[in-house]
Amino acid sequence: MDLYLKEFVFGQRLVGILFVIIGLCSGCTSQKLYTTAQAYQRNQCLYHPEQGDRNQCFSNANSSYDEYKREASTAHVEVGQ
Repeated sequence: MDLYLKEFVFGQRLVGILFVIIGLCSGCTSQKLYTTAQAYQRNQCLYHPEQGDRNQCFSNANSSYDEYKREASTAHVEVGQ
C-alpha cells in the first residue's frame, strides 16, 4: 500500500471517529448515531476494489437498527454465559 493511500485511509478513519465524538457530545440518540455510522460505512464500501467485497460491505452496512440491537443483545448474552 503506498503512502498516499495509507494517509487517505487514516484520514477517513479519523473523520469517522470525529463523527462519533460529535454525535456523542451533541446528545444524539444511539439510533441516530448508528444511522450516521452506517452512512459512513456505506461510503467506505465504495473503496473496496473487489465487487464481491463491496457487495458484502454494503450488505453489512444496510442492516437496520433493530437488527443491530438484536445481534448486540444476543452477543452480550453469549459472552455472559
